Parts: sequence; C-alpha cells; structure tokens
Amino acid sequence: MIRTLSSSEQSQYEMYTIMKLVGAGTGILGGVLVLLDLVSGSSNSTTTNSSDNSELFSGYDHDSLAPGSYTHFQFSLKKPAVLDADVEVLNGNPINVLVTSKKNLDRFASTGDIRYHEGTTGFKTTRHTAKGRLPAGTWAIIIDNTNRVGGTETQEPKKVDIEITYSVRA
Repeated sequence: MIRTLSSSEQSQYEMYTIMKLVGAGTGILGGVLVLLDLVSGSSNSTTTNSSDNSELFSGYDHDSLAPGSYTHFQFSLKKPAVLDADVEVLNGNPINVLVTSKKNLDRFASTGDIRYHEGTTGFKTTRHTAKGRLPAGTWAIIIDNTNRVGGTETQEPKKVDIEITYSVRA
C-alpha cells in the first residue's frame, strides 16, 4: 500500500533531508580541514586561559621550513605583556628567531632589513628562548631560514624542522 504525504508531512520530510545533507556536508568539510592540517605538517595549537588572568594565551607548533623560507606567529597586545617562547631546531641548520613589530614583519617580507626587539631575538641558533616584556601593539615571532638577517652566512640554508612553545602573560 502506498500512502501519500500531507503537505505538512512533505515539508517535514524535506526539512529532515536538508538537515541531513547540511550535516553530511559539514562533516566532510571538517574532515577535509583535518586532513589538510595533517598534510601541511603543522600541528599548532593556541589556547586562551580565561580562568587565570595572568596568562593571555599560549601555544605550540611543529613546522618544517624549506631552504630560504620563513614562518611567523603574530599576536596583538592591548597592554604590555611578557613573552616567553622556546624555539628549537629538531634537525637542520641554525636559524634566526626574530621578535618584531607588525610594521617590521611587513618589511622583512619584502627586504629583510628590519628592526627587532633586542632582548628576545637570537641569531644563528638551534635553540633559543625569547623572553621579555613587550609594549602594547601587534608583534610577530619570525622563524627565519633565509640568511637575510644577522650577518653574512656562507652556508646555504637547508630544510629545518622546528618546534616552538610560547606563552604571553600580563
């Protein structure tokens, strides 16, 4: 026996079907984003701690840098805060770890000629702790595998794997 649906039942069935399709699409999109993150080799995470007012945010990232490339981690401070970041080269040549303003990050991308925060920057290092008080503003930690800053280097950069752990607190 075949039964016809009333207009109300038909509307409910159509809404149910649409919800299933939207749910499936959302699940597929989420899976694709997870796969893209895994394929990119980056496993970063940033957390904001609202229960402890002293820590504004913290995070971890593991990344690979091709020869002649760099990556950066950018953050904004509404008031002065203390940066505490540990950067380690897991394999590859020494790198530069530069803490600088947003304006200088933009300059670095085009020329490599920048000003950096004196107490937190390290050159040609395989392990560096960037620790210091930063004024309010937009800041960046640049992990540099280009040899453009910090003197001349005769050795060509090689692929490096880095790990960074950072926190910013009031």
